[in-house]
Amino acid sequence: MADPREKTPIILKDKDKSEIISNIHAARGDYLMTRLVGLLDILISDTRKENDTVSALELPKNQGKIEGFKELKNYIENGLPGQRF
Repeated sequence: MADPREKTPIILKDKDKSEIISNIHAARGDYLMTRLVGLLDILISDTRKENDTVSALELPKNQGKIEGFKELKNYIENGLPGQRF
């Protein structure tokens, strides 16, 4: 019997999107993928530094960029919720 505490994998409506996420997660240890994660860390840091000097109108845009970078990094490192390998 399955452990009820285990997360059930989420099936996205967009099959292509979930396949791509699974593929990039599977490649997370590859040299280029580790470099991409490093680039995402730099982009997040740079954008946070920009937030110190941007206008109030630009701040939401930068916050959106940070969230996008973090989401991509999360897909690379963790795949879809419930995905294990």
